[in-house]
Amino acid sequence: MNKNQLNSILIFYIVAICGMAMVVISKNVLPSKYFIDSQTIREYYTIATSANFDITGGFYYTALFYKILGFQHLNSSIMEGLLNYLIYIACIVSIFKYINFNFSKIGVILFVLWNTLAAVYLGQLTKEIILLIVITFQLRSIIKNKKMSIFISFLLLGLYAYFFRTYWFLIIFLACVLYIVFRINKSFNKRTKGLIILSSMLVIVLILNSTGTYITDSRTQVNEIIDSNTQINNLLVNTSFITDILNWCCAWLILIFPVPLIFKGGVQHFLFFILDVMTVGTLILNMRNKALINSKQKSVLWSLSLIISFSLVQGAFEPDYGSYVKHQVILIPLYFYTISFKKNKSSR
Repeated sequence: MNKNQLNSILIFYIVAICGMAMVVISKNVLPSKYFIDSQTIREYYTIATSANFDITGGFYYTALFYKILGFQHLNSSIMEGLLNYLIYIACIVSIFKYINFNFSKIGVILFVLWNTLAAVYLGQLTKEIILLIVITFQLRSIIKNKKMSIFISFLLLGLYAYFFRTYWFLIIFLACVLYIVFRINKSFNKRTKGLIILSSMLVIVLILNSTGTYITDSRTQVNEIIDSNTQINNLLVNTSFITDILNWCCAWLILIFPVPLIFKGGVQHFLFFILDVMTVGTLILNMRNKALINSKQKSVLWSLSLIISFSLVQGAFEPDYGSYVKHQVILIPLYFYTISFKKNKSSR
């Protein structure tokens, strides 16, 4: 193990310990709205007694998950947060070894910033922790090329979509399309690949429109009920599939390049703008790396596909930036694995 690897390990654990402190501090300084889901999960402890396939509410199964782990006996939000945060750290550590325990300079900065958000959103009872475990398991399975484990991971993602968030069926579908596009990289030019992806989005819009539903109207319905300082609104009033797909594309662009946040005036808004631009910019640079795209390394290509698909689908539904950040933390293992591709010699 060389000096850079030792330094990376030291930085990792220092940041991880600081994250534990952040978990404790956040309970005392952040407003109660940050912990609404956590409180709701606790309230479900009394009714979440066994698996019931007639129930598809995410809170019920999240509460059951935590009861199986014994969290209902803790009687301390700080202990809940710390143990939940340690689950997240265990997921990151399980991927860290596959990048040869090596951080680049940009990787260190991104890890510090993303870990701060993870301490807030994963340092409490949350539905996201289950998805984080599944995604980490899937990535490890693909890296090690274990076919049965890969199959099980997709089955688990499907179950998560069914019982927790149905839009994950769309994420899985678009991720598969993107993965195929990446795998056949040399067969089509960029314009053709872009048309394939846009056509897949259009298919989703047309299917939903045929049922009388505009996919991007879901965010409007949420924003009419919930007041948020960082709302994402449709650019156009939906009247056809054309306005629906345009609203989707525009919202996606301002999600990955959150320029509107600059004008909100808050320090936290500006910091997230910087973090998002740094993350997206680093991923784009990696995607421009011909060695990456032409490598056919399944683990890297699938990670990229899932990251892009996630952002695309969030662009269709997400009502505000705060919600987007909260959901986005589950991608942290994929971010660091993909960003550190050059350091990874054993991925598949």
